[in-house]
Amino acid sequence: MYTLVITARNSSSIFISKGLKYENIQCDPKTFRDDWDNTYTLHQYDCIICKIDNKDEIDENLVDKLSVISKGKMLFIITDNILDNFYEKSQDNVFLYNKGIHFRQLAMEIKKQLNNKRTNNDQAQLEIADLKLDFHTRTARRFDKNYYLRNKEFQLLEFLMRHPNQVLTRQQILESVWDRNASIFTNTVDVHINTLRKKIDNKSDKRMIETVHSIGYILHSNKKENYPE
Repeated sequence: MYTLVITARNSSSIFISKGLKYENIQCDPKTFRDDWDNTYTLHQYDCIICKIDNKDEIDENLVDKLSVISKGKMLFIITDNILDNFYEKSQDNVFLYNKGIHFRQLAMEIKKQLNNKRTNNDQAQLEIADLKLDFHTRTARRFDKNYYLRNKEFQLLEFLMRHPNQVLTRQQILESVWDRNASIFTNTVDVHINTLRKKIDNKSDKRMIETVHSIGYILHSNKKENYPE
């Protein structure tokens, strides 16, 4: 899970990001002044967290930005202040919490709401090119065959498929798929990637998972020949 965290001060964004990291949520800390509201940037995040400490931080520009992103992304606002103008523009994707919320509770709320959204959308499967991931049977289908996936294999493939054509570092994958105690110095990710390849990416002329040397992996939505293993 990859989340954008925006606050008035960089130190506050980093503090929240570090707290949520221990709850298996990777965050990208930004301030209100940073360039984070463009479509290209927002595409990579699963949801947005915005913390507002006082009314002086709230202006019409911020309200407009939050209103726009709430139309396409789930927005979690942490504040004890009333955003008068925001309520008229907010969407169903907006969730408000007071500043006393604990990191663990916030993480649980984020995961719960994202899971509810998936359920409400009646999403039975993910599909990228000729690769399908079925949530009901917890299997992958490719090359006209169904492949049984163990729990971590399923979660890993789901994470890759939810972020197609993006270079994902080993640390990003560990923090999103494994628990908070996972070590970045282990070869856990590489072992599971190799297992997935043997199941769903085993034809050299139709590989989807590419190794990005010294960084991580990328799952392509278009099939090309001879991606490096």
